[in-house]
Amino acid sequence: KHFLISGLASWCLLVAGTALSQRLLTLPDLSVLEPRGDTLQVTQVVPTPDGGHLIGGRFSYWYEGKRRFDLLKLKADGSPDTAWAPALSYVNLFANGPVLSIAPAPVGAFVLGDFQGVNGELVEGVAIIDWATARVLPWPEVIPRSGASAISNYNGADDWVYFNHPRNGYYRVSGRTGLLDPAWFSPRL
Repeated sequence: KHFLISGLASWCLLVAGTALSQRLLTLPDLSVLEPRGDTLQVTQVVPTPDGGHLIGGRFSYWYEGKRRFDLLKLKADGSPDTAWAPALSYVNLFANGPVLSIAPAPVGAFVLGDFQGVNGELVEGVAIIDWATARVLPWPEVIPRSGASAISNYNGADDWVYFNHPRNGYYRVSGRTGLLDPAWFSPRL
């Protein structure tokens, strides 16, 4: 009887320990993040199509000998994805705000925030960043970049990411192609 209880207790500890270690391995490790200026802020941690996580906010981190800001992709195992590191740029690194919203989709990461450029390309705070190359994908011409104020999560069932522009209204862009749906527009009333 004592052997059965001891064996059962050991089995429960093993199962609990395994479950805890699996949980720990699936949570992203944010210990590499440091403040940008005097602020360390994580606004979103979202899963990516490849099983990793994309982290957005106001922070800095060292990446292959360079300091990067506000956007970090982790692989499925929780390690930084060294193949994907877009460089966000700012007019004033210490005054500009955080990455506000990110929506991972098959074509790339839809990113909205208080940055002005990605990899040296002027984007005025909103961009679609390709997963394979970390380059900026073409932006739908009809949606003004400046002034975009909100971005939705990617809806995989319908394949849309929605954008809010306070002056013009609402638009939707395909998460698979990055192309605007010209038949759908909801004007600002």
